[in-house]
Amino acid sequence: MQNSLNNFLIEPNSENEKLYCKKYNIELQRLENGITILGIPCRKDFTSFAHIKYEFSEGSYGNQAGAVHFLEHFINKKARPIAQRNGLNIRAWTSQIEIGEEISGVANPEFKNYGAWTVLQEIRKALEAPLDTVGDLEKSIETERKVIKAEIKRVDGNHDYHVAKHFRKVIYSKENPLYDLRHTTGTEEDVDKLTTEILKDTEKGVLIPKNLLISFYTEGDLSIAKNITEEIEKLYLDFPRVDKDKNNFDKRLLEKISEDIKPGKEYRYDSKLKNGIITTEFAWIFKTNLSDPKYFAQKLLKDAIITELFAYSRRMGWGYFTTANVIRPTDNLGIIALRVDLRKDDKKELLGGIKEVLLAVKNQTKPIVENEKKRQTATEVNSMERLSLAVNGIKEYEAMIDADEVRKMMLKVTATDLNNLIFQMKENRTSGFGYNFEYKLAKENGDHKAAHLFRKQAIKKQSMALIFADAAARADIMEGEGRKNQYVDDLVNYNKKIILGNAVDTGTIFGLIGIFAKEKERGFKFSDPYRALILGDEGCPDTADVLTIAMAYRAPVIILPTNDRHTKRKGLGKSPDHAKALYEDFYGTDTPQPFIKFVDGSEQKEPTPAEFFTKMFENGMI
Repeated sequence: MQNSLNNFLIEPNSENEKLYCKKYNIELQRLENGITILGIPCRKDFTSFAHIKYEFSEGSYGNQAGAVHFLEHFINKKARPIAQRNGLNIRAWTSQIEIGEEISGVANPEFKNYGAWTVLQEIRKALEAPLDTVGDLEKSIETERKVIKAEIKRVDGNHDYHVAKHFRKVIYSKENPLYDLRHTTGTEEDVDKLTTEILKDTEKGVLIPKNLLISFYTEGDLSIAKNITEEIEKLYLDFPRVDKDKNNFDKRLLEKISEDIKPGKEYRYDSKLKNGIITTEFAWIFKTNLSDPKYFAQKLLKDAIITELFAYSRRMGWGYFTTANVIRPTDNLGIIALRVDLRKDDKKELLGGIKEVLLAVKNQTKPIVENEKKRQTATEVNSMERLSLAVNGIKEYEAMIDADEVRKMMLKVTATDLNNLIFQMKENRTSGFGYNFEYKLAKENGDHKAAHLFRKQAIKKQSMALIFADAAARADIMEGEGRKNQYVDDLVNYNKKIILGNAVDTGTIFGLIGIFAKEKERGFKFSDPYRALILGDEGCPDTADVLTIAMAYRAPVIILPTNDRHTKRKGLGKSPDHAKALYEDFYGTDTPQPFIKFVDGSEQKEPTPAEFFTKMFENGMI
C-alpha cells in the first residue's frame, strides 16, 4: 500500500475494520479458500430486496480469444429459467479483466421458496463448472457456437461498440489488457477454433476461489444481509481449485497509454456502418490518485460538462446525443472523454465549441463546488456508495476504502481544482501543434476562411514556441560558464522536433532555426541600449507578443504604450492618447498595432513574431 493511501484504506483483519463493519452493519467474510464475501444492508420498511454480484478477477485477457466469453454463455443455462419464474433479473458478463454473474429481486428471508434464495444453489454449481450445466456438451457447444457468431454479427452492427473499440485502440498501449475489445468475444474464426478441451482448461484456470469476490446490497430488514451471508458461506466453503493461485497480472498494465498518441492529433476510423452517424470524441488523460482532490474534482467537472454540453449542442444544432465520462482503468489514471454524435452530412467545427463549453463551465465552478458541499453536508454516504467504494478497494488494493475519509476529501475540492483541470483541457496540446489540428480540419471541411485564420494562428504559435525555446537556451548559457540547467537542451530539442514534425509553414520554421544557428555562432550578447522603439496598445495581442519576445531575450527597447480603447476618437491628429497623437502627427496616418522603429532606420508595422525576431537579430539586439 502506498503511504498516501493510508488514510483511505482500512487494514484487513484489523480492529479498525471490525469497528467500521459494526458501525455500518457490513457483512464481511474471508473464506479459507480465498473467496471474499462483502455485503451492506439498507434498512427500509415494507420491502425485501437484494442485488448479488459474483466477480472473478480474470477475463479474456491472457486467455484464448473468445474462450472466457464462451464459458459465460453456459453459466445461466439452468439458472435463468429458475430466476424468471421467481421474478429475478439475472445476467452474466465478460470483459477483458473479469467474468461475472449478478441477480436482483425479492429476498424475503421468511419465504425462502421464492425470489433470490431459489437460484443461489444453481448459480453455485454453474460458477464451479458452467460446462456441466448441459446434458449433451458437444451438441451444446456447437449450438452455442452459432449463437455467439450471431452475437458477433449483431455487435458488429452496433455503432457504440465501434466507438468504444476505436477509443481503446487510440488511447491504450497494445500491452494494456483493455486495448483489444474484440478479444473478449473473439472473431467468428476464433470461435471456430475453440474446442471442448480448450474450454475445460479455461474453466479450471479462471473460475478459482482466490479470484472470486461476492458482494451484495439489500433493502429491508437487516436480517436479509445476515441470511444471505450465511447461505453464501455454506454454499462456497467447498468451492474447488483452492490450489490455484490468484490471477496476478500486473495492474500497472492498465495504465499504459499508447506511445503513438499525440495531443491535438485527429484519429479517424470508418466502421462501414450505413447509419449516417459520425461520432467525435475528445479525450484528456490525467495522472491521479485517491489522495488528490483532483481525483474527485474530475467527477464534479464531468457532471457539469454533461449539462453544459447538452445545452450548447442543442443551441448549435450539433446533434441529439452528447455525453461526458470519467474513465478510470485504475485510481492512478483518469480519462475525461466528451462525445458528440452528428449526421455524416453535417460537417461542423467542434473544437471551438468544446472550448466554449469548458469556458462556460469555468464561469460556474464556484457555485458548482458550493452546491456540492451543501449536498455532501446535507446527505449521508448511502449504502450503495459505501459498498461500491469497499468493493473497489478490495479489487484494487485488497482492502476496503473508507467512505467517510473519501467524503472528507470531497469536501476539500475547490473551484481552483476544477479551474486547473479546465485550463489543462483547454491547453492540452504542446505548443508545437498550435492550431495545426483546427487548420487541417477546416481545410478538409472546405472552410477556406477558417483554414486561413487557423493557419496564421498556427504559424504564430509555432514561431513563438521556437523563439521562447531559443531564448531559454540563450539565457541558460549567458548565466555563466556551462549549462546551469541540464534539462534545457532536452526540452528545446524536443520542442523543435515536435514543431518540425507538425509545421504548417516550413519556410518560417526553417528560417528561424537558421537564425538560431547564426546567433549561436556569433555568440550571445546583450545589445547596447536602445535599438528599438515599440509603439502599441497594451491590450493588443500582437503588441503583447512583441513585448514578450523582447523581454524573453532581455532586449533593451523603448516602449510607448497607447490606449486603443478610447470610446471618443476625435479624428486623425486629434487623438486624446498622447502616444497615438505623437504617431499620427509625425506620420500623418492612423496607428498600426504595433509599430516598431529600429536604430538602422527600418520600420515594422504589425509584424509576425518571426519577422520581429529576425529584425532583432539583424540589428544586433540578440
